[in-house]
Amino acid sequence: MEAAAIRMLMGVYFYPRGGSAHATRALVRELDNHGIEVTLLAGSRSDLGEAALASSFYEGLDLRAVDFTPALRSPDPLLYTGGAPLTAPMHGSYEDRPGAVDPVLASLDDDELELQVAAWAAALETAAGDGIDLLYLHHLTPLNEAAARVLPQVPVIGHVHGTELLMLEEIEQGPPAAWEYAQEWAARLRRWAAQCRRIIVNDRGGLTRAAALLGLEEEGFACIPNGFDVTFVPGEVDRRAHWHRHLVERPRGWLPGDAPGSVAYRDQDLEALDGTVLLAVGRFTEVKRLPLLIEAFAEAQTAFDERAALVLIGGYPGASGGDDRAHRRPRRLPRRLARARRAAPVPPGGRPPRPRLGARAVRPGPGRGDGLRPAGDRGQPRRPRLDRRRSRDRLAGRAGRSRRPRGSDGRGGQRRSRPPPSRAPRPRRGPRPLLLVADWE
Repeated sequence: MEAAAIRMLMGVYFYPRGGSAHATRALVRELDNHGIEVTLLAGSRSDLGEAALASSFYEGLDLRAVDFTPALRSPDPLLYTGGAPLTAPMHGSYEDRPGAVDPVLASLDDDELELQVAAWAAALETAAGDGIDLLYLHHLTPLNEAAARVLPQVPVIGHVHGTELLMLEEIEQGPPAAWEYAQEWAARLRRWAAQCRRIIVNDRGGLTRAAALLGLEEEGFACIPNGFDVTFVPGEVDRRAHWHRHLVERPRGWLPGDAPGSVAYRDQDLEALDGTVLLAVGRFTEVKRLPLLIEAFAEAQTAFDERAALVLIGGYPGASGGDDRAHRRPRRLPRRLARARRAAPVPPGGRPPRPRLGARAVRPGPGRGDGLRPAGDRGQPRRPRLDRRRSRDRLAGRAGRSRRPRGSDGRGGQRRSRPPPSRAPRPRRGPRPLLLVADWE
C-alpha cells in the first residue's frame, strides 16, 4: 500500500518582489516532485500589474493569494478591516524606507499587529482546508502568530532569509527613535523562532549568526543551500539582439515615480555589452550595497585587459523610499566614477590609483546602508553631516565676533587670488561603464 502524501501549507507574508519569492517558488516546485502536496499562501498586489501579482508569479502552483490592494485603497492601509475573504492590511517590512507603503515592523503597535494576525489567521484556516501535516513559514512574521492561534497542533518549519536578522541586529545596536516598539518586536521574532521545530538557513555562516541573534541552539537549525536546476543547459543566443530587445525595444527600467520603461537605451549604448558582461541580480535596496559594487567595478575596470560591462537586474514596480534612492544612485555613480578614472590615467606599467570618497578611504561596512563606511568608524552610527559654514557662524556669534567677509584677509585688505592649478590633458571618453535594466523576469 502506497504511503499517503505529506500535505504541506507554505506561507509567505510578502507579495512577490525579491529573492525569497524566487526561493519559495522553486521550493514548491521541487517539493511537488518528491511527493509532498504543497498549498502556497502568499501575499499579492493587483495594483502593480503582473510583476507583483501572486497568481502570475506563482503560476501553476496550488495558490491561495492574500490581496493587499483593498487595504492600499483604504484611508489607512495598516488599519484595514474590510473583512473580504483573503485580504489583509498592508504588510510591514524589515527595512525602514521613508515614504514606503510598508513601514518597518518595529514601528507597528499591538493594535496594528492584531489586525495583521486576525487577517492571516482567517487565511490560514481557509488554506488549510481539510487538514495539513506540516507548516512551512518563510521569514518570521505575523503568520507565525496566526499559525500558533489557529493551527497550534501542526509542526512548523521556519525559513530565515536574512532580512529579519538585519532588523534584529539594528535593534541590538540601538534602534532609530521612530522604531517605538523595537524591543517588543525583537522579543516576538525570538519567540516565533523558538516555536519552530526546525529553522532552515542557506549557509553555515548564516546558521551561526541566526542562532546567536535568536538565542537558540545551532542544533535546531538546518543548513540547506539554495538549489539550482540540474537540467539547465546554456543555449545559443544572439547577444546584441537580446540586449536590444530588453534595453532598447522593450525596456523595463524606470525612474523613481515613473512607469517601467522610463529608463531606456540607444543602440550605440549596446557597444559596451559586446565584451564580458558581469550580471548582478537582486532588489535595489540599500542593504544590497549596490553603490559599493559599482565602486568596486569601477576600480577593477582600470586593470581589465578587455572591455567589460556591469548590468544590474532587479527592482520591482512601486519601489519607494530606500529603493528609490538605490534606483537613482546607480545611474549617477558611473558618470562620477568615469570622470574620476579619466582624470587619473594609469601610467604604463603602473597601478591604478585607489578611488577615494571625500578624501577618506572606504571599506565594506557590516551595517544596513550602502556599505560605504569610512575606515576607522568601527561600525559606529554615522554622524549627521554638518554645514561647516553655519557652524562657523554659530561659533563666531557665541564669541561676539563677526565672521570675516568673503575674499578678505582679515585685516581689511583683499586676499590675493591664487592661480588655478595646472591640469593634465583630459583623455578621451571611453565606453559607459554600466547599463541598467530593472526586470525580474
